[in-house]
Amino acid sequence: MTEHTYAPDIPDTPDSLELEIRIMEIVSSLLGGAELSSTTCLLGHQGILDSVTTVALIAELEHKFGIDVGDEDLTLDNLSNVVRIAILLRNKLSEGETKA
Repeated sequence: MTEHTYAPDIPDTPDSLELEIRIMEIVSSLLGGAELSSTTCLLGHQGILDSVTTVALIAELEHKFGIDVGDEDLTLDNLSNVVRIAILLRNKLSEGETKA
């Protein structure tokens, strides 16, 4: 097990800031090193991700965090920015919804 800073209320779950940093690194790498903040609009009319990059992001999140992102999770609200994605991941990790 790698060493992480874990949230005290949810054992074995990275804290929100750590999740946000890791997600920003993933998004930035998918965009060729683009700078973004945790509230940068990722999807929608003003979003910076196209459909292909969004699929790549979902695949990378599933791989890096060992989770399954189901169809019910693929909403504009869940994926609109890094903060929202971190909330989704934190919920999945705390509920133990990891890949078998």
